Amino acid sequence: MRDLVLNHASLTPPTSHDAISWLREIVTCIAYLGKKRVTSGKAIRVGDSAAGWLDQILCQDGSRVVDSQLGREEARRLRRLRERSLEYEVDAELASRLRGCEATGCPSINLNPNDGKPLLLAAFIRGIAISYPSHQTWRNDRLRVKFEELSDIGVLHETSIDLDNISDRSDAKSISDRHQDQLRIDTTTPDEFWRTKDVAYPHLKFGNDVKDQLSNNHGRFQVVTRNLATLNAFAREWQTTRGAAPPWGNLVRPESESVRNNPSLANQRVFTSSDGRKESYFLHTNFSKGDRIHLRIDRATFLVEIGYIGRHMPTKRF
Repeated sequence: MRDLVLNHASLTPPTSHDAISWLREIVTCIAYLGKKRVTSGKAIRVGDSAAGWLDQILCQDGSRVVDSQLGREEARRLRRLRERSLEYEVDAELASRLRGCEATGCPSINLNPNDGKPLLLAAFIRGIAISYPSHQTWRNDRLRVKFEELSDIGVLHETSIDLDNISDRSDAKSISDRHQDQLRIDTTTPDEFWRTKDVAYPHLKFGNDVKDQLSNNHGRFQVVTRNLATLNAFAREWQTTRGAAPPWGNLVRPESESVRNNPSLANQRVFTSSDGRKESYFLHTNFSKGDRIHLRIDRATFLVEIGYIGRHMPTKRF
């Protein structure tokens, strides 16, 4: 899971009203990423000069935001972050190389080394920056950090690294979606797939037989995962539309009546579900010539579950 790093440069004292709003939003974002398993959702890295942000936020008028001004749930989440916050330090020589930060459609910001430390840290550890929306640059889900790097021959040259950044809920969703997409791209083995499936395919369930089936289809693994990504997108949309079935059109088809009504053929479409029960998987889609993914849906819970991945199973004709 990825680390969260507080962006010191965004800690500009706001109005009291804005401070409450910003803090609620950020605490909610962190909880969202935890729920989506992008981060633990329970800890954040802070530098020693910014550790106080977890206790109280200094406002423009000198007042401070305290827990009693937040909702009960936000206050509870904030207390958890305080308890599990981690202080860090970035090498001073490395921090001195920072040249600035920019975001799409915003002028570049020049940062002093101290303010820039957390952004460098987040970039190098593939972390996620947490920013108050005190400037238009911080109101983006993607930041580009510019710094000088030593080449192999010892010459400094300017380079940049992109990092994820959160200031509101839309940023958190974008980052979660990108994280899922990247997991799907990076997954190259059945074991990796099984370990990351709940994050990479959050809108699909997988029956207990699927892990072994994936191993048997390792040579076609990338084709399988591309098709599962498509099914995941349809399942996600179904959670919103709540229609009679996911909006997959003719991509997913039911088995014929001749198969469903033949006890021997129907029994071959029975697999173990994710909760250990025997279920019939009478819907299917092709992932290559002669290969199928069998699935089922539950209209009461809007569940889409994969039960079988492999060769075309017997029918009356074949």
